[in-house]
Order: sequence, then C-alpha cells, then structure tokens
Amino acid sequence: MDRFSVDEVSRHCTVDDAWVIAGGLVYDVSTFLDAHPGGITITREYLGKDISSVISTNQIHKHSDNALEILEHYRIGCIGSDREECCVLQYTWRGDFAVYDFFLFHL
Repeated sequence: MDRFSVDEVSRHCTVDDAWVIAGGLVYDVSTFLDAHPGGITITREYLGKDISSVISTNQIHKHSDNALEILEHYRIGCIGSDREECCVLQYTWRGDFAVYDFFLFHL
C-alpha cells in the first residue's frame, strides 16, 4: 500500500485531481465526483481533506454501507511515512454513526 503525507493529499484538491482521507486511508475520487449523488458542488469543499467526520456522522447526511463500500474502490494508499505504520479501516454502523476500528501494521 502506498503511503502519503497529509500535505501531499491536500495538494490533490481539484475536481480533475481529487484525493480525500477517510480513517487514515487515502482515496483518489477524481473519477467518482460526477457520480456522487450530492454532485460536485457538495464534494468540492472536502477535496484534499480528511472526510472521516463527514462520512461517519450525520453532518451532511448518513452515508450508507454501500456508499462506504463504493469508496473502497478508490483506495490508493494510507497516511504515513516509511517509518510509520499504515492502518486498515474497518467500520460498523451503530445507530446514526459509523464506528471505525483501526488496525496498524508495517508494510
């Protein structure tokens, strides 16, 4: 799994080059933006940022299990450096909140 810094992800903040962080994992959602039910208008402000709180609460709306599974198709790596561990995200819904469990490992 490739590793990226938060700073590197933040430079991918345009609709043509759109990365996001969720649960310590990095996703390239550039090709998904047009298909997002909320459209580019809603997603634009989150490009290059950590969207963990957005997708795990009702901040905008509850994201379904299906939405989170779709996100996994766009995973390109994780946040970390050569000396740090990467994490794998596992989530479960508890009421209106997604509860994240992180599993750390060296690659």
